[in-house]
This record gives sequence, structure tokens and C-alpha cells, in this order.
Amino acid sequence: MSHAAKIGVFVCECGGKIANALDIPALLQDVRAENRVAWIEQANYWCLPNGIARMRAIIAERKLDGGVIAGCTPRTHDPLFRRALAGVANPARLRMTNLRDLCARPHAADPRVAMDKARDQIAMAIAEVAARPAITPRVAHITPHALVIGGGIAGMTAALAISQADIPVTLIEREQELGGSARPQADHQSALIRARQNIRVLTNTTSARVSGTVGQYRVALSSGETIEAGAIVVAIGARATPNLQSPISNTHYGFILCNITRDRAQGCARMCCLSALQQAIDIKQQTPDAAATIFFRELYTAGGTYDDLIWEARQAGVKFVRYPAGPLPEPRNGEIITRDELTGRDVRVRCDRFIPAAPMMRQADAEQLARMLHLPIDLGGFIADTRVRLRPADCIERGIYVCGAAHFPCDAQRAIFQAYAVAARATRHIQHGEIVNWAPVATIDATRCNGCGDCERVCPFAAITLEPRQGDRETGRQGDWNRLAVVDSLLCTGCGNCVSVCPAQAAQVPSSTDEQIEMQIRAALGEQRASRLVTLPPGHPVTRSPRHLVFACEWSGYAAAEIAGARGLTYPPSARVIRVNCTGRLQPGLLLKALEMGAAGVLVLGCAPGVCHYEQGNERAAAIFGQAHALGNLIGLNKRLALKWIPPDDGKAFVEIVNEFVGDAKRDT
Repeated sequence: MSHAAKIGVFVCECGGKIANALDIPALLQDVRAENRVAWIEQANYWCLPNGIARMRAIIAERKLDGGVIAGCTPRTHDPLFRRALAGVANPARLRMTNLRDLCARPHAADPRVAMDKARDQIAMAIAEVAARPAITPRVAHITPHALVIGGGIAGMTAALAISQADIPVTLIEREQELGGSARPQADHQSALIRARQNIRVLTNTTSARVSGTVGQYRVALSSGETIEAGAIVVAIGARATPNLQSPISNTHYGFILCNITRDRAQGCARMCCLSALQQAIDIKQQTPDAAATIFFRELYTAGGTYDDLIWEARQAGVKFVRYPAGPLPEPRNGEIITRDELTGRDVRVRCDRFIPAAPMMRQADAEQLARMLHLPIDLGGFIADTRVRLRPADCIERGIYVCGAAHFPCDAQRAIFQAYAVAARATRHIQHGEIVNWAPVATIDATRCNGCGDCERVCPFAAITLEPRQGDRETGRQGDWNRLAVVDSLLCTGCGNCVSVCPAQAAQVPSSTDEQIEMQIRAALGEQRASRLVTLPPGHPVTRSPRHLVFACEWSGYAAAEIAGARGLTYPPSARVIRVNCTGRLQPGLLLKALEMGAAGVLVLGCAPGVCHYEQGNERAAAIFGQAHALGNLIGLNKRLALKWIPPDDGKAFVEIVNEFVGDAKRDT
């Protein structure tokens, strides 16, 4: 959009919550002087039906290019206005700014400060909307067919559940028979699978290659056939520990469980304990004159019915010894000597057969399959679950799901539970029929892309792949230049992580370019605007106070700022919050340029490590800030740049961080 764009500004009184602290008529008079404002109006509540109807009519009649809604929190009301204004306004050209929680409430004691900040916040939103291009939604149809990889208990359960929704299913299994490690207990379920007319079973078959995009996957099988599917369920299971051979009479068995303490329990698979208990019980039931002793530090049985195994083991005659923290006890000369913390005594236990803890292991082809499906692998080598709860609203459901022991070592009951859960999600995904994505899509300038692959590496949603260039034989390019980054428009959420790492500046997000962010910075700093305030008396001298810019992740820093305002917590009025969808989008040059443009300080607020909505965006932010800070040190600006992690629900932490930063920045000037 050009600077001559026609933008409408809709200021909400929020039932007095804003109007009681801000002089709305004066604010409208000042904002009306902005060159790009074609219409401005106030209402008690723009979010009510009559307000929505009025806003739709104004946008349509005045043929406005975009709109700024100055009211309450965009976290709750932005989706409402986008839906309500569908058909008359492009979602990319709508922007909310929170006058209530960023201006009126935190600075209620000083109306002048609140007004000054409100003018800046509205000007920043206008600058952003004016620079944004329209977005055309991407629409794709979903193939009404599901592929289940793995014919164990989890795979069969998922296949049956999906088929019951009248969705055709293809079930592939690497072995000759279905059932996996659950055979022969799974024979009944296998019979049900083969009785279903809409389930096709392919044994002795694996997946060789996966292509296509969301809702339209093409999976090439080892048989040479290609399956088209709208959803894929991964249920390849895990390699279980071989069962104990038939126990021998008058033999002393010793089970040594790992030294997992409560503070390290997060890495425990919680399967070794169950396996040892069950095997010890089997020994005593089959050969009552054999002895079985379990040496442990902690017993993790997952609760519920599994706790009964301990009682059952005791009733069967299994002995328990809780060894001290430290090295695992080892058998020497046919016995184990340790201290039993249950009794407080030293014990000497005969051990003819030593059985160490042996957890489930991943399948040999798990990593290869994960690469084909662009799924993460955890530290144990299992296919990791994606944090769906943390994903941004623009994230499209990929239609690829993991269940059972392929995801995490588990028993049959848990595998079945997970299978039903992913079957429900896969069914819902396919029944949607089509995918519509309104998110801004990153673009790649083919003339600049050098094929380095950095963008592919940092993309949190596997939306970027490297493909061979067309016509390279003619250009004579060699090495990485033979590759071109290609963006899947359905998977891209426009987070901008690819922009921050691209060494050739080939990647851009049209709705969040450096130039657009710079326009917000200029608006926040009040460049060439203070002298145009029509509410000031003629000839009144204008002095601009320092501005401290806060680049705040909308999921953490921005949310915390809103909560601080909602609680009426006061912080330095010089702070101007610029909302970004991910701090990983920023670049070192942008942070330093903000200082060059006149900012008294630049603070970056991001999600804490491990909870980023864009997987590793905060790690990118740390690297970006490190570069900017190193350059800042060379010119003596180290106190005027800061990066902090902040929880999304901690308004008090926001106030403390901003207070400390502004104080440090002032001392550095």
C-alpha cells in the first residue's frame, strides 16, 4: 500500500474505560491530521453488532484501503473484527492497537502522558497498515483418504476409528502379519481390520518417499505404488526388549532398575519398571521356587491399575531392595551387596542371573521416516510430538499425526488411547474438505537466493524446501547455487525467521518487511508529527521526550504488557511497544537503526526458551541480539540494548523489566 492509502481509524471508548482517561475528541482531532487518514470516528463499543454494522458500512461506502481499530486487546478482539469485516476489508489491512491497556490504564494518573502515548500508538498502527499489501487466501482441497503407517495395536486402532467415519484408509505394515509386538493378543483386531471394506491392508510394505503438501500428500511405497492421502498417521511402534526366556527352577534373578531421581524423572520412559515388575511376577508364577529381587531407586508405574503390579509382585514373593543414590549395584561372585534403604540394613543377595533395565528402543527407520514427513526427533530418537497448544492461530493443521510407541515408549493401553485421539484429529481434518490460509507468506527472490539452506533449517513449520533450479546448465552455477529455496504457501505462517537468517536478503515477508517496521519506529519516535498536533495552541513550543522502543513478542512480551495495564501497573511512559509475531524476525541492523533514528533505548521481549510458538524463534532472537549487542559495545551503546525472556502472564515482570531497562538506558546517555 502506498503512503496515499485511505485508512479509517475507529476509536473505541470501551464503555468509559478509555474515554475516562483520554480526551477522545482531542485525540480524534490530532489523528485526523495524519495524511493517510480518510475517516475517523468514535463509538462506545465498536465490537457490538451495531458498531460492527456501522464499521462495515463506512469501509464499504468510503472505499477505505484499511482500518485501525483503537480500543482494547487484539489478542481477543482481532479475530472477531477480522471475521466480522470479511468481505469488505482485507485481513492484512486491519490492525488493532490497545489504547485501554497500553495507555489509559497504566497512565491514568497523568492524562497528558496517556494522550501522548495514545497518539503514538495510533500513528504506529496507521504506518503499519499503510505499508501492508493485501493478502489473497490460499485454498486447497483435502484428499478424502487416510494412510496409516504401522500395523501394530496403535495403527490398527487408528485405522478402525477413521474408517468408522466412512473415510477410506490404507494401512501399511512392514511385517507379513498385522499386530506388531501385540501378537497374538491383537488377532481379534486384525480380523476386524480385514473385515472392513474401506480399509485396505498392505503387508511387507514400507513408505519410500513423501511429496505433496497439506491435504494432498503423495506417498511412494516400497511396492512401487503411490498413495494419495489427506492425512497420515504414524504408528510404527518401537523395538521392545526381548522377553525373558522360560525361568529356571532354583535360580535367583536380579532386576537392576536405573538410578532415576525425582528431579531427573522427566527423561524416564516409565516402561522399565513395569517390564521388570511383570517379568518378576511371571518368574514367580511359573517357577515358585525361583527367586526374584528388584533393585531400584524409584519405581514409576504411571499410577492407576499399574500400581496394583507392586502389590501383586509382593504377593507372589518378589523382593524389593532400594539401593542408595549413586552407582548402580553390580553382581560380584554371584551376589549383589548393597544397602537397603527400605530397612536401613546392608544386604547380600544371591544373583544367578543379572537383568539390567532395558527400555524400548526406536524403530530402525524412525529417523528416516521423520525426515520424509518433516517431523522432529527427540533426544531418545523417538518421533517427537509437536506442541499444538502453543501453535499460532495462522498455523495450518498439517494432517500428520504420531501415536503409540513411535512417539514415546508406552504399553498397549496408552497406545490405544493415543490412537483414538489422533484418529479423531485426522477425521476432523479430512472432513473439513478444504484448507484456507490467510497468513502472510514469505517470498524468495530467486535472483538473490544462494541455496545455503539456512531458511530451511530455521523454518519451524517445515514450509521451506530446497529444490533444484531450472536451467542451471545454461547459467553454469555450481554448488549451492544449484538449489533454490521454495516456500509452501499453505504451511508458511509468516513468522519471519527465514528473513532474519538469510545472508543474501532473498527472503522477505511482505506484511512485515524491514521498511514497514521502520515506518512504525518513525511513528513511535514522533518524527515530523509533534509540530502538527492541532490541539496545541498556535506557536506552542513542542519538546519531545525520549522514546524507549520495546519489540515485544505478541505471545509473551506484548501479552505481559497488556496484563500490566489491565492491573493498573505504572511504568515509564517513554516505553513504546511494537508488537511482532516472533522476535526471531528481527535483525541486528534493524535494532541498531532504531537507535540511529533517535530511540533512547531498544528492548526485545521474547518467550522463554522452550516455549516459543515458532519452535526456535527465541533462539534466533538471542543470536540476533548477540550480534547487535556486540556492535553496540563497539560504539558504547551496550546499556541501550537489552534482551529479556518473559512469561506471557506476568504483568509485574514486564513493569520491573521496563523500569530497569529505562533506568540503565538513561544512565548510558
